[in-house]
Parts: sequence; C-alpha cells; structure tokens
Amino acid sequence: MYKFLSLLSLFLIFQSSHSFSKEIFDWNTKYSIQVENSEWAGFMYYSINITVKEKKTKKTIAIFQEEGLPLDFFVKKLAKQELFFYTIHSGGESGGITTLRYLILKDGKIENHLVLDSPALFKFVDVDKDGNDEIITQNLQFEWFEVEENCSIIGFYFEYFEIPEYFVPRILTFDNHRFVDNTFKFKKYIQEQYLALLEKELEREEYEKNYIAGFIQYFFVSSKLGMTKKALAFIKRHNKPFQHYHCQDNKSVNTTVFDFIKKYRREMVSPVGLEPTTNRL
Repeated sequence: MYKFLSLLSLFLIFQSSHSFSKEIFDWNTKYSIQVENSEWAGFMYYSINITVKEKKTKKTIAIFQEEGLPLDFFVKKLAKQELFFYTIHSGGESGGITTLRYLILKDGKIENHLVLDSPALFKFVDVDKDGNDEIITQNLQFEWFEVEENCSIIGFYFEYFEIPEYFVPRILTFDNHRFVDNTFKFKKYIQEQYLALLEKELEREEYEKNYIAGFIQYFFVSSKLGMTKKALAFIKRHNKPFQHYHCQDNKSVNTTVFDFIKKYRREMVSPVGLEPTTNRL
C-alpha cells in the first residue's frame, strides 16, 4: 500500500513537472521578458528559458537558459536602472541552494549577472534610506586562524547559533551595474541588528555552547567596524576560563577567553584560511 502511494505520488509529481507554463513580464519601455518552463530535466527540475524581446518588433534579443525550480521573477529599479531579477532553487538532499540573478541593459546589450548562489536567505531593504534598496543576506563562510604552539587550527563559523537573527549579515549595494559587498560600511545597522543580539547571548550566565567561537566572532565583527577596544572591554567583563592544547608540549594550557583573544587578536582579524563557499557575488 505504501509503495503504491509512493509510486502514485511520483507519477503525479512527474506529470505536474511536465506541465508547460509561460509568463510575460513588462521589463522596461523597450523590452519584455518571456519566461517558459516546460522541459523535464531530472527529478523535480525544470528547464527554464528566459527570452528578452523588443516590444515593437517582437524580435528576440537574448535567450538565457537555467535549470532548477523557478521561485520568483520580478522587476526592481535601482540607481535609476530597471533590473529583472529571478530566483531558482536547485533542490537536492542537503536542502539545495537558491540562485539570485538579474538581467541588466548595459551599453545596448543585455547582461546576465549572478548575485547569490547560496542556501542563505535574502531580502531587499533600504538600509541607508537613500531611496535605493540594498540586498541583505547572511555570511555562511567558515574562517580559521593559526595559533602559535598549537597543533591545530581554531575555526569559527559566521553563522553562529542556528538562529537567523544571529547570522552575521552581508549587505550588498548596487554600484556601476554590479552588486558589491559593503557590509562594514553600515556600522549602525550591524551594531543594532547583529552585535547587540550577540551581546545578549554572550551575557547569559548559562551560555556554554562553543563559547570561544561566539566571543571570537564578536571580536572579529567589532574590529571590522573599528570597535576593537569596546569589544575587548565587553569580553573582559564577561570573561570565562578557556583551555587550549599545545602540541609541542603535549599538554593543555589553562587561560581565559579574554587573555586568549587579546594575545591572538591580530590573527583573528586577518584569518589565514577561508573555506570555499557558494555564497559569492
């Protein structure tokens, strides 16, 4: 019975995935965009054609092909330019990734650019209130730094705590036809929307889980905002014992979180390694 239901479900999914759909978007005064998804390209996948046409002549100017599950298509005006955005999800056993791309008219040509290719969430927000939205997403990178006399490296995830509010934000601004990571130029936003929340978590007496990583992350982000002294003062007020291993001496060394971060603060500000990430511009 269960097997029959499973096969029936797969058949229905296959049938619905094969269904043809077409939608036309009004991009700007000169061009319209036709989006079609009809071709089967694997389990729960679509083959998507994005066709740019001249409104007057109906002439095809450009065709872009994508594979995945189409999520959203929309036009947004940034810096007096109308961009056509679209998002596609890859699916997959690990949850997949969401791709955000956009079409732009530059020097008379249609260009297709990648903004994000990541499992991270994103939203459009006018952070600096200048009339142009920025893209706020999450930093999902893993960084590490080497510690002298330590046989291992110490790493820390930027997506500390598995709560969206505690992810280090990335803020992308639209500049000269491309999106640029200008996260640390938005000091007030990072302070209010990230560091303030992280401070509350680190202040909890019962806070134990990966506490050194939380304090390192707090110091790293604060230093990028020019707030090194403030960060060290906060860490000192909420100091905790910490033990790390010296491989040369083959023994554990007792210290504190504050002393450890203060000693290796230069290595923490400029990590030596960066894990490859799909969250890229």
